[in-house]
Amino acid sequence: MQTFHEARVEPADIDELGHMNVRVYARHAAAAVHKLLAAMGLDADALAAQQALVFQPDCHTLFRREQLLGNPLGVRAGVLAVQPDCIDTYLELHNRDSDQLAATFRKEVRLVARADLAPLAFAQGVCDGAEKLAIEWPAHGKPRSLPLDPVRRDLTVADMQREGVVSRFQGYEVTAELSTPDGFMDLSGAPWFSYSAEPVPREPAAADAEDAWFSSDSHMAVATLESRHSVVDIPRTGEIVVTYTAIIDVGRKIMRFAHWSFDEKSGRLLAILNEVGIGLNLQTRRSCEFPPETRAKLMAQCHPALG
Repeated sequence: MQTFHEARVEPADIDELGHMNVRVYARHAAAAVHKLLAAMGLDADALAAQQALVFQPDCHTLFRREQLLGNPLGVRAGVLAVQPDCIDTYLELHNRDSDQLAATFRKEVRLVARADLAPLAFAQGVCDGAEKLAIEWPAHGKPRSLPLDPVRRDLTVADMQREGVVSRFQGYEVTAELSTPDGFMDLSGAPWFSYSAEPVPREPAAADAEDAWFSSDSHMAVATLESRHSVVDIPRTGEIVVTYTAIIDVGRKIMRFAHWSFDEKSGRLLAILNEVGIGLNLQTRRSCEFPPETRAKLMAQCHPALG
């Protein structure tokens, strides 16, 4: 695999857990995808000539090692499969000093028309260029707990309300600054819809509120191990994105949760983010089991019917 992107962990990349936020991993992978496409013959000029946008509707990520402030990063990539309407890519984000893997990605890449998001085919020359970058999918980058099966897309805001699921993050407007000139949310950085606003605002709540997963003095959090972001529809400029979050399953150290993002006015489902996380002791920076009382609290907030 060739390296298509390099960067360094900046202060703005660090989240409340003290390491690089998962959204930043996604941004680095998205940047590498654009350079990978350019190597196939689909650079910015070619996209402009075709009046096309790169659409990354399905991204599976395995997070392998946390990255801290100042770490030098690189992203290497290759192509898993080529079809006229879809190119499957594989990427590895790594620490350039140690060469340790920080995360792996499997991304589905498609083309859409800028004006109306109609699907477009890749030119034959691009497909030929993609074939020259073909690689085998390494075992260490394949899904573990979130398989690439069809994603459930039938859930509605009414289902969330009936289950008592709450919005853990404030909704945000898709402003002109977040949009393309054609009036759609800008997806060039492959944003996670539930966290798109910067910085990430949580709905105000007391630390011991019913929907708080951990109390402020527990020294515990959940670090994401695996995720899958599936885009169902693209928001338009002026729409308000609201996200509902639910715990789906809880184990001794592992929990699965999901975020469903909707357009506030129409109730249209926009994206689904499935995540698997592990208990993290913020003092030792090591994984840990959920204490019995914490696990009981998490189980009380679990909604397996939404899985």
